[in-house]
Amino acid sequence: MQPVKDMRASGNVEVVDMLTRSLEEARKGRIRYAAIITCENAMHVDIEQAGTAGCEFAANYGFDLLKKNLFGHRQPGQGLGPDFVRYDLSRAPLGWDFASWLVDREMDRVRAGAPAPLKVCFVGDVTRRKWGPVEAQWVEKVMRPLIGLIGAVEDPRAANAGVDKEFYMLRYVTEAAKRGEPVPRFKVAGADQVHDYVTITLREAEHWKHRNSNIEAWSKLAHELDRRGENIVIVRDTAKANEPFLGWVTMPEASTDINVRAKLYAQAKCNLFVSNGPWWLGLFGTRPWLAFNAVSPDDPFDANKPQMWRDFNGIGAGEQFPWQQPDQRIIWHADDYDTMINAWDELNINGGIPVAAE
Repeated sequence: MQPVKDMRASGNVEVVDMLTRSLEEARKGRIRYAAIITCENAMHVDIEQAGTAGCEFAANYGFDLLKKNLFGHRQPGQGLGPDFVRYDLSRAPLGWDFASWLVDREMDRVRAGAPAPLKVCFVGDVTRRKWGPVEAQWVEKVMRPLIGLIGAVEDPRAANAGVDKEFYMLRYVTEAAKRGEPVPRFKVAGADQVHDYVTITLREAEHWKHRNSNIEAWSKLAHELDRRGENIVIVRDTAKANEPFLGWVTMPEASTDINVRAKLYAQAKCNLFVSNGPWWLGLFGTRPWLAFNAVSPDDPFDANKPQMWRDFNGIGAGEQFPWQQPDQRIIWHADDYDTMINAWDELNINGGIPVAAE
């Protein structure tokens, strides 16, 4: 068994220090009411309160101040405006969650009337995280390329930017879109050149295996679409990029290079996904897509519970994001063959008929 100190989550040391200081203050005998919020991860929250009645108004005001500190107000950034932002690698998520954070920051910049482009800097003591070789590639292979795709640039001056709201899902993007604000799209060279192929992107990961693609159903779908004259391109999971897939055309470069992947999707007739990281390129792209995802309150992956979708992404099961086009649809069911072929027929790429609401 690893020593306890090696098993601590990122940020736990700071949490313990803060609670210790608060406990020392409480033991002086003057604190009559306290409430705390604890989070094991971005999808888990617990609350607890104790003390005497009569402090509710003051506590409510305190919560308002806390929310403003978390989500509304930036700490002074040495004269830098909202076009300068920093991403703390010592505690923020590594991976595709960075895409929603980037879109949110770009919308903040536009809303504030700050000059383009958005300037981004990675900061933080990465040694605090127990990175393995796979995790260490997230920054170089996914996150840095996403900066360019949103039209932003890296700028070391942004290390001195104000502290941004530490939220990595889509709720604020969704709320802004519902207010009528435009949602930025990823910019891909050659996106105006559409080719006659359909991509199928597979999830074949070793973690959260229940989220993986239904290989048998996708293979059957590929055969049916091929029979109908569609040109199928399979994009395998990065870990299986160079492995063949049941005789179908694959594109290993798209599995390992996000810019190649983005261009492939941007020029496709249609892109088919399960709920995985690469789907972000479709969600903030302009080409037709279908994404198959069944949510459940019993899903062991917290982010895929219905309440989590509503609280953290701003839409519930059966709904669509407000910036989606009619030919871009989340299908709120598992990726079984009947569901997928029916969704394809409803989408009817050639006729441009939008998928009916779930």
